Amino acid sequence: MQWSPSLLARLLFVRPRWKLSLSGASWEVRWGDQRQQYAWENVAAVDIKRGWVWASCKITLYGSEGSSSVSLQGLTKQDAAKLGMTLSTSMHKRLHTLARAGAPELRAWLKDATEGFPGNRWIRHSDQVRICDRRDRIELPDTSMDMGRLGRHPAIPHMPNSEPIETLRRAFGPAIQQAVEARNQAFMEEELKREAAFFEEVESQPLTQEQAEAAVCFDDRVLLIAAAGSGKTSTMVARAGYAVRAGIAAPHEVLMLAFNSEAAKELGERTRSKLGPWVANADQIHTSTFHAFALKVIGEASGRKPTVPDWLANGQDEGVMVHILRSLCESDPDFKVRLDLFAAVFGSSIGSFDSQADRDNPAPVTTKADSAYLTHRGEPVKSQEERLIANWLAYHGISYRYERPYHRDTADSAHSQYTPDFFYPDASLYHEHLALDAQGNPPPHFTGYAEAVAWKRELHRNDGNRYIETTSAGLRSLEGLSIFKRDLEAHGLKPIPSLANLGEEAQLLDVPRMAKLFRTFLSHYKAQGHNLSVLRTVGRGADFAVRSDLFLDLFEDVLKAWQERLDREQAVDFDDMLNQAAELIEAGQWTPPYRVVAVDEWQDTSIARARIVRALGQADVRMVAIGDDSQSIYRFAGSDLRLMTDFTSLIGPATTRYLTQTFRCPQHLNDVAGAFVQKNPAQIAKVVRSHNPLPGTSIRCVAYPKTQEDTLEPLIGQLRAHAGHEGMNYTVYLLGRYRHDAPSNLRQLQQLGRPNLDVRFATMHQSKGLEADYVFLLRINRGAPRAPGFPARIKDDPLLDLVMPSLEKYPDAEERRLMYVALTRARRRVILLAHQYDPSPFVHELVSLGAGDLTSIDGKATGESCPRCQEGVMVPKHGKYGAFLGCSTYPNCRYTVQSN
Repeated sequence: MQWSPSLLARLLFVRPRWKLSLSGASWEVRWGDQRQQYAWENVAAVDIKRGWVWASCKITLYGSEGSSSVSLQGLTKQDAAKLGMTLSTSMHKRLHTLARAGAPELRAWLKDATEGFPGNRWIRHSDQVRICDRRDRIELPDTSMDMGRLGRHPAIPHMPNSEPIETLRRAFGPAIQQAVEARNQAFMEEELKREAAFFEEVESQPLTQEQAEAAVCFDDRVLLIAAAGSGKTSTMVARAGYAVRAGIAAPHEVLMLAFNSEAAKELGERTRSKLGPWVANADQIHTSTFHAFALKVIGEASGRKPTVPDWLANGQDEGVMVHILRSLCESDPDFKVRLDLFAAVFGSSIGSFDSQADRDNPAPVTTKADSAYLTHRGEPVKSQEERLIANWLAYHGISYRYERPYHRDTADSAHSQYTPDFFYPDASLYHEHLALDAQGNPPPHFTGYAEAVAWKRELHRNDGNRYIETTSAGLRSLEGLSIFKRDLEAHGLKPIPSLANLGEEAQLLDVPRMAKLFRTFLSHYKAQGHNLSVLRTVGRGADFAVRSDLFLDLFEDVLKAWQERLDREQAVDFDDMLNQAAELIEAGQWTPPYRVVAVDEWQDTSIARARIVRALGQADVRMVAIGDDSQSIYRFAGSDLRLMTDFTSLIGPATTRYLTQTFRCPQHLNDVAGAFVQKNPAQIAKVVRSHNPLPGTSIRCVAYPKTQEDTLEPLIGQLRAHAGHEGMNYTVYLLGRYRHDAPSNLRQLQQLGRPNLDVRFATMHQSKGLEADYVFLLRINRGAPRAPGFPARIKDDPLLDLVMPSLEKYPDAEERRLMYVALTRARRRVILLAHQYDPSPFVHELVSLGAGDLTSIDGKATGESCPRCQEGVMVPKHGKYGAFLGCSTYPNCRYTVQSN
């Protein structure tokens, strides 16, 4: 049988002419002198499209190299329908024949795969892969297709029912997974009964069902998501003990990795004390930090254990970086020029071009004067971009006048007196800096700006002035300042760079602060496994490309000098240590002596640490990663939340289990804190249930009118009296977002709390892993622009975004998790303190989620929430028209109401 385009179609548009021929086992298509033959099983789908005159046939192919298709144009509608039916029928017939031929062997495999699991161990994902690989390799007669490709053929789900097809569907359907899950569930129940005494007595309290099941689940990889206070350490200890008791590993084949040396020491002590009565040689279970483990790997693989220099181990790395910067300046004049330029002009970012009034930058980029925009000469300018230009001019010794009134009167009914941005008296040159993008457009919210630009240009043109322009887009680009320099030189001005041009009062980015920036950047650069050439490409595409490019030029020299110093001392830094260890395991140059590995605080893991864990998993080590995505608060130290939320793609296929029963927080506190943190849809959904029987509300929001110290004193006094009345002693943590949040009267508060209260202060970051009966959250305030607040408004230098884990899309995502950590330290109650007229937006959210109203210490209601923005509170103010109430978030919200 043959098909080809109709005669009219060939005459009008089909080139080259095609012909399709069918034979018993295959079909062939010719295009002119070319021909291609296909087997019937290569047909995946046939799609007929009918036009006004002709029809076409698209044959989707199924092959080992992915999907492709053959398109045949110019068929009559009748021929197209007949061809489609013939192709589909022939393909189905062929697939049925192949399925029938392979059915006996496939049925035998299916019986073995669903019924022949070993009954004395957990069926791992790798076991399933091996089982399914046997299925896929079943050979079929008279075809290059094996059973794996046949079973995944896209036409199989749509074919008519028959015994061979049903067998095929079952073999490639959920039956295997269901059988594995059933077998593992049965095995778990058997093990829980067999080890009941161990799980009930190994810790001071019997393990919960969730904890015991997590201890028995020994897939290749397990992600254990453990809520705050859910007993993850108890689970880790029990899991290690079970692994030995079940014969999965000998004690010396169990490794437990902790985040820092203190945690590793505590974990080791607890493992030995708890497992000693239950496991012979429990002291051989190894606990370690990642860095100590990496040293072990490198030493055993290379025969030479590397050295960490004393200056690095003792925290003197920033001092060494200062020395490197100063040495480079002395030995390389070009480096000094570039570093001076960075310090004088590019020490801070200038925000994004399209940023509008927001929490971090209440003034748009090129409008509204801000007292923070002070030049090196101490003059206020209207934007960060203008400040950069002014500082560049001062550094290069160019005399200028900022916003000096124009030499003639320009005021009229539509315009006030014109004040050009810059005037250069030595060249009688005017200079306007324009908030325009690369297409010449201003930000959308700059109403009337384009008309003002046109008016200024016409004014200078009509007056015959010497005039130049810079734009936002140009200033941010790689070439913008070079073009600006050439424009100045063309008008007789000679820029000569020197820090001496700035004077002693200039507020420069000094070497110690630059050293801190370079050191932080270097650590993230190594920990995240970055490449400098790739970073250059990314940096040149950034909003402030000229700054990124200059910094990376400097960083290249700094990185080289850092490595040369390590090489001279025959030493490594902590990041190189992790990367080298991972490389050795990946390359098979070090064979892990462990069969079981547990990783604590997985949510705090960096890419470098995760690389080691992934390499261990590829070496047939059974691994569990334990953490809580809701407590990921160390992005500044390299932790990457994706390692929790995208575990399978980054580490490997895994079984996910949960510890959702907490022994710490009352249920009310769990409910409010959980709802708060899970407003971010990227967080893993979970419902935490409490074993703490404390009833009622467990959060109190207290507003203080002046200082937190004035309110803390009576609150601590009340709590001490309550504890004394109950005959109880309580631990109390005062938690602040920053170190300076510590109460100025801390010692008096500690004295006041005695003997019933043990009062301590810690930052919220320091509190992670701690708990107390009562927790006070201090100064939960919005804060002033560019001043500390919660959530934090002062962000990391944008340069660090080049190397740090990706920023999350949800606003204040990490700050939200930090609040969750702080809330979930309490066993009994949280008392949240906020200024009466400056509460954080987090306070309003918590109130809306059931935390209780924000009241004064005596329980009276404070100012009402702003009805417009729902974030601020209405604050008494006084203006030229008398008293009124205004939103505390002004200028972000300008809502006012006349005061009664």
